[in-house]
Amino acid sequence: MQPAHALVNEKGAYCLQKASEVYAVYLPNEDPNTTLNLTEANGVFEILWFNPLKGGKLKEGSIKTVLGGGIRKLGTPPKRESDLSNPDWVVLVRLKK
Repeated sequence: MQPAHALVNEKGAYCLQKASEVYAVYLPNEDPNTTLNLTEANGVFEILWFNPLKGGKLKEGSIKTVLGGGIRKLGTPPKRESDLSNPDWVVLVRLKK
């Protein structure tokens, strides 16, 4: 995986990519307008959320899948897991098989 921070529109976010296959995005804040640039990718990508402070399994957020070929919103994390005092999240965006 390679750094690709410019693919995310969120200030302070980090992104690692294996182009057109998988993207791991660290988000310092829960912003429903955060986007990931998938213009160079094709296919359907699933979006899964991970709470780096609580750990546990990957979970679905408000948006479950997106299509490559454009700039796509990542949505918001699982509602019951949100914690405004600690809004950090990691989002896994991977090609659906």
